[in-house]
Amino acid sequence: MCGRFSNSISESKLEKYFSRVRLDELIQASYNICPTDSCLVLKNEMPYVFSKMSWGFLPFGKSDGNVLINARSETIFEKPSFKHNVQDKRCLVIADSFYEWKKVGKDRMPYRIHLRNDEIMVFAGIYHEWISNGNHCSGFVILTNQPNKEMSKIHNRAPVILETKEKQMAWISDISSKNILELTEPLADNSLHIYKVSKAVGKTSNNSIDLHCELPEQPTLF
Repeated sequence: MCGRFSNSISESKLEKYFSRVRLDELIQASYNICPTDSCLVLKNEMPYVFSKMSWGFLPFGKSDGNVLINARSETIFEKPSFKHNVQDKRCLVIADSFYEWKKVGKDRMPYRIHLRNDEIMVFAGIYHEWISNGNHCSGFVILTNQPNKEMSKIHNRAPVILETKEKQMAWISDISSKNILELTEPLADNSLHIYKVSKAVGKTSNNSIDLHCELPEQPTLF
C-alpha cells in the first residue's frame, strides 16, 4: 500500500517537466503527506492546470466514516467504490518519494523510496466527488500493484508509478479499459533507490526535510 509520501519539488522543476501545464499557486514543500492532506494532482478533466485535492475519499453511498486512500489495480474494475471512477475520473498524483514500513521482528522500520534517476514521481490515481453535510467534497486514491524486485524486500505492495510522460498522458486521456490495466503494471526492476529513515516520519505532525535524511544501517553482530 501507500500510506505516506512527500512532495518537495521546486516550482522550476515542475514547470520544466510539465511544460504545458499551468501552475496557478505557490507550491509548499511537504515531507510527510498523510491521508486527508491536500495534494497536487492533474485531473483528466483539467489536464493543463494543476489542482489541489484531498487524499482519500468516501465509498459510494456514504456521507461519513473512514476514507479510502488506496485501490488495488488488479480489481479496480470490480470494486463498487472504484469501477465507475476509473472510467472517467483519473488523475496524476505528484510526488518526489513515498515511505513504506518494513517489519523487522516485532518492530517496523520506515524507508524512503524515490526514483533512482531522481525524477518526479507520478502515481496513478482516481478521484471521486460527493456531498457531505451539504458540502461538495472531492478526493483521490492512489492505485497499488505488485512490487518490483527491490521494493519486494520492503513490502508486498507498491504504488502504481507512471515513469514516462507517455504513460502519464495516457492515464489522463480517453483510453480503453485494457490500456488502463496495462499502464498499472509494476515498475521495472532497478528503478528505485530505497533507504532507511527516522521513525519520526510515523508522527503526522512531523514535516521537515530531516525526514528525507538517510539513517545508517546497523551492522549485524554475527
